[in-house]
Amino acid sequence: MDGGLVWVRRREKFVEGGVYFLLLFCPFAFGAVEAWAIGIVQIVCGLVFGAWAWDRRPGIFSRGTASLRKRVRAERILWWSVGAFILLVFVQLLPLPSPVLRWLAPGAHDLYARTLPGFTAGRPYEPAALGPWLVEGVSGELPGPVLPAASGIDDVPAPSGDSPSGKWRTVSIYPFQTRSRLSLLLAYAALFAVITGTFHRREQLSRLFSFAIGSAFAVSLLGILQKLSTNDRLYWIREGDYHEIFGPFVNRNSYAAFAGTVLPLVLCLALHAGSRFRRRGESSALPRLMVFGFSAVVIAGGIFYSLSRGGMVAAGLSVGIVAILLVVLGHRRLELLFLALMVVAAGGFILWVGTGEVLARVETLVEGSGAPTLAARVMAWGRAARLVIDHLFLGSGLGTFRFAIMRYSPPGHAWWTTAHNEYIEVLCDTGLLGGALVLVGLVAYAHRVWRPGLFQRSRRAYAWAGLIAGIVGLLLHSAISSNLQVPANAVLLVILGGGLLNLVRLQEGRRPRHSPGTPPGGDAAESSR
Repeated sequence: MDGGLVWVRRREKFVEGGVYFLLLFCPFAFGAVEAWAIGIVQIVCGLVFGAWAWDRRPGIFSRGTASLRKRVRAERILWWSVGAFILLVFVQLLPLPSPVLRWLAPGAHDLYARTLPGFTAGRPYEPAALGPWLVEGVSGELPGPVLPAASGIDDVPAPSGDSPSGKWRTVSIYPFQTRSRLSLLLAYAALFAVITGTFHRREQLSRLFSFAIGSAFAVSLLGILQKLSTNDRLYWIREGDYHEIFGPFVNRNSYAAFAGTVLPLVLCLALHAGSRFRRRGESSALPRLMVFGFSAVVIAGGIFYSLSRGGMVAAGLSVGIVAILLVVLGHRRLELLFLALMVVAAGGFILWVGTGEVLARVETLVEGSGAPTLAARVMAWGRAARLVIDHLFLGSGLGTFRFAIMRYSPPGHAWWTTAHNEYIEVLCDTGLLGGALVLVGLVAYAHRVWRPGLFQRSRRAYAWAGLIAGIVGLLLHSAISSNLQVPANAVLLVILGGGLLNLVRLQEGRRPRHSPGTPPGGDAAESSR
């Protein structure tokens, strides 16, 4: 018995260590946008999932009242939507004959019919029918049989009649990219299962949130120091084709999304420490107040100093959401005043490190200088709408937006590799079916975690409010930027999203059954201490 318990504890520590590693590795590995970093993320997710799934014990929140069971059904709907979305991507990778493809994905069928000679007739496409203009400038990247055929040589053997590349094609117009995105999606789903299945105890969640805050603080401090040193190289030494770096992130908007997701959480934990110190005189709360307060100031200062306009707006909205939630949860005006003081302190920090570039960037919002950028995005979204119409039900393939949008860009104009709107890009990649599944999953998750009545005047209300505000801020920011395609941001969202779900579970599990005459919030608040 003792040996089994030791094994369980070791396995649990291994799983927790893997999650902490991801929280630190992803942002410091340039946002984990490069192939080697993505591979490490997938390997670590696979290892921690395997360790968690080995001899897994039943969940501790399977029982409860009828109301709780109804809430738990939302979790099942969430997982069903995730599974259905993954199944949809698998369908996009299935080779299909021309008649079936025409019925399921007319947009993809039309693309193949226009670009692959012989496809509509059910024959393998004929390389000799491809014009020399197709291989101009890219001859080194094409398969050997295609190159001489397109160059006018007639003695090239035709492809085999059983070649699936000619008779059968996939819904995805670029299967390799879709497979790559699918493997990353499976890693995220596995990580979410690990978080919701492991971090059940209060001390586990406390460590998880502390690691997220420490990661955001370190990245922000590194970015500020790097910018003050006027060095435009990653870690001061690595050169690259990056023009908007901040700290280890290759793009300042990606950094702002990462830091902005953690900012409301650290603000709320600082408010919690301040409340404990002021109301109960707990001396142990003062160091926490200083650490969390200073971290909040540095993270907020880093967001504004990164000059990401979307990050600035999202951070402001997140702080506003925190203030609203504190009012809803019944907290006093003094806490709102303390929140305002921390915002002022962040402004003072910006004044100290230098305000010239920050004020100039903010003025582009006030004066409308950012309008051309917004107009360009709206124009790109209009072109993406045409892509959605042509690939209405199943999309063009997960991760294929950058290739599918080429057809809808005017001649002589460049196209964007992302839609700068995660929700439009989901519709482009997976069609109305994929968009509906994502919407169902978001609604089910929101129904599960939106529990203001459960946290009324509870000490856990601070962490709950901070997580809600951070996740909502990231999702709003993703409406004008492609933040979630950066693995560091996606991993952070998965980890904090799973932590929020377990925080709700923990509050439900510890809530006592009180008599009708007992104040609903009193016993719950006492039991959470």
